[in-house]
Amino acid sequence: MQLLESSIEEKMIQQEQLNMPNNLSRLVLEESVYQQFAVIASCLLAYALLTNMRSEVDIKYYDQLLDNIEFRYTPPSRSTALIDLVVAGSIKPLSPNDLSKIKIRIFKKEVPLFESDEINRQLMLLGSSMRVFIFSGEHMLVNCVKEYLNIDTFPGSVDARFIIGYINWFSGTPFGQTYHFKKELCVSPFLSGHEPGFCIKDKIVIREELAIKTAGENAINHVFTHELLHQTTYALKANLPYGRFFWRDDLNMDILRFLSVPRSRDDIYQCFRDSYHNRLWEEYLLKYLPELYPHINYKEFVLDMDELLDSLIDKKLIVTNANGLLSSEYMLSAQGWYLI
Repeated sequence: MQLLESSIEEKMIQQEQLNMPNNLSRLVLEESVYQQFAVIASCLLAYALLTNMRSEVDIKYYDQLLDNIEFRYTPPSRSTALIDLVVAGSIKPLSPNDLSKIKIRIFKKEVPLFESDEINRQLMLLGSSMRVFIFSGEHMLVNCVKEYLNIDTFPGSVDARFIIGYINWFSGTPFGQTYHFKKELCVSPFLSGHEPGFCIKDKIVIREELAIKTAGENAINHVFTHELLHQTTYALKANLPYGRFFWRDDLNMDILRFLSVPRSRDDIYQCFRDSYHNRLWEEYLLKYLPELYPHINYKEFVLDMDELLDSLIDKKLIVTNANGLLSSEYMLSAQGWYLI
């Protein structure tokens, strides 16, 4: 299945030939990832419309979302036009069960669609705020391994839901990752337009545009609080806090991404230390969880933002300009293709 236009493939190759990635590298990768998932979404929609899965897609919501597309490639937004393209051979229907066979082109390689962590790692290293969230990545990975070993796979249809969009500056808590989508660029046609937030195991997903549309500006804090409690409960039951000590590394990368343009310490405090994430954590969770799970040292999860910033400055990951503003070029100039 052809997911990438030749013009974008040429841009990818041109960037790979550079000695060091740059701002254009980030934009090219974003366009590449977006287009591939937009094609996948179109093919999934075509399959749903041509089979008995039609009732599982939200055509009205999907069409509304496509009205806000910013990239040059726009998937077909009307079912009749889509069927015409299928008949003409421009779009091939894609079954959800075949998603595990799809590979996504990123810099230097192709990765299976279910390896969204690898896709997101490249986006993160290039300073991008675009992220990919795939609902059934683990499910597809297990099925792929079982097929390789000639073991029967999980019965039933694969969960074909996914979201691609731009996330907020804060991407995690001590107990798991947070995908706070401020703007959605492409979603699976199987994704409902009625859920502004949810938690899947230790991952929180917040859909800001949908939350504001359905419940107003104040809905985001409520949605996050609700899902944070789900995430924390899951993590504690699964004993995951001990595996999330690298959340500070995630936070470091978030701050470096935030400092791609010069900002003051007050800007950083307001965005991170004083964010609703941290307030909820310190004001709510630290009051009640120690009584329920006294064996965990919760002080490990309390941020000292000044200490963190000073550490990044000492490591020369952040520089201070003549005006006292902080900035970082780590995402672009301080690392090369060997990290990608």
